Amino acid sequence: MAAGMHTPCCYMMLFLRISFWSLITCLITPAVNAEVYKWTDKDGRIHYGDRPTAADAETIEVKPAPQPDTGIEERREKQRKLLELINEEREEDKQKQVAIEREKKERQINCENVKKYYEQLKTAGGLFKEGEDGNRVVLTDEERVSAETQAMENMEYWCD
Repeated sequence: MAAGMHTPCCYMMLFLRISFWSLITCLITPAVNAEVYKWTDKDGRIHYGDRPTAADAETIEVKPAPQPDTGIEERREKQRKLLELINEEREEDKQKQVAIEREKKERQINCENVKKYYEQLKTAGGLFKEGEDGNRVVLTDEERVSAETQAMENMEYWCD
């Protein structure tokens, strides 16, 4: 094909581009130049339109729409960060609450165990401990009182 010659496809693409931009121009132009009219009918109702239908119709100045706020994205980013911080604090509070509940449960279990042990100390006829040779040795009165005192201290610590 010689230089400067175009295929029918090229002409079709050029035609489509020109048609598209012509259509866009036709659609935008009336909106830009359109006037708005206001009039009152015989019943006293106010009407608005793009063509005056009454002799007393007056032209209304239409102000352009306000430009979008440029700071809105910045405010949205600040809000997003604030929400992230709030969610992090909630998660930390939740974890603290779980730890508190876990400690409370542990204290309750330890309290019950030390109370049972104290009752065993009080009601047992003879208490034993393991001697150095691995045999059971009976606790002396002094050792028994010491064990009871220790059990009472543990109850004070674990039980509220």
